[in-house]
Amino acid sequence: MKKNGKEVAFLGAKALYKKEDLMQYITYCVSKGVSYFITTDGSTWEVYDTYKKADLENKKLISWDIEKEPLEEVIRKSLSLAKPIIYSPNQEPEIKEVPKSLFSSVKEGETEIKPTPVEKTKDFNQGKIKITIDNESPIYVDKHNEILYHTVEWLIKKGYITEKDLPIKVGERGKRYLINTDKKHQDGREFINYKRLSNGWYLLTNFSSIFIKNLAEYLMEKYGKGNKIVIEEIKG
Repeated sequence: MKKNGKEVAFLGAKALYKKEDLMQYITYCVSKGVSYFITTDGSTWEVYDTYKKADLENKKLISWDIEKEPLEEVIRKSLSLAKPIIYSPNQEPEIKEVPKSLFSSVKEGETEIKPTPVEKTKDFNQGKIKITIDNESPIYVDKHNEILYHTVEWLIKKGYITEKDLPIKVGERGKRYLINTDKKHQDGREFINYKRLSNGWYLLTNFSSIFIKNLAEYLMEKYGKGNKIVIEEIKG
């Protein structure tokens, strides 16, 4: 991330649920004069003040988990990254959270969120997405949730995921189902966004683009018997 042409934050993306030594990355940020380090596995996001003289936990400025927190809270916190303050010796670094009043209406059970209008910017994910599984002919899709759909369809058609594997859970706590014969979670809640698979099962797709990529790779690693998936963004 840059502000006025100056790099103010580095982003470190890791595999889903993978634990890493973050201090090595924070030390690298300091060596490059970068004030903030953002780490994510696609589900959990954490922002650290690299210059703060404290242990790792107290360097953390803000964090959120898209699997465990309400959608409006995730958006509110993630928008806090919009205006990071550049560190200077005379200024205590901080990231201010976006106020909850930004959201005009969010009803329980609905996915639609109506924020206060903001200036539109170009979507960095514009363009088609190329998916290649096991060196087979590539598949081209327009939406990130289709990555997950085609990955699961491939695993089902190859016989790597069968009904005895269901329900397949998502998240470390496993309270939500990713794939199930019914479009309901363990606690009876309905899937918010989902796709119907060719065999009639239901696939939850209510995830961020980064999380979907990590999840597709995770499913291939767990069920794909050594086969790999390659996901490429094709800029138009």
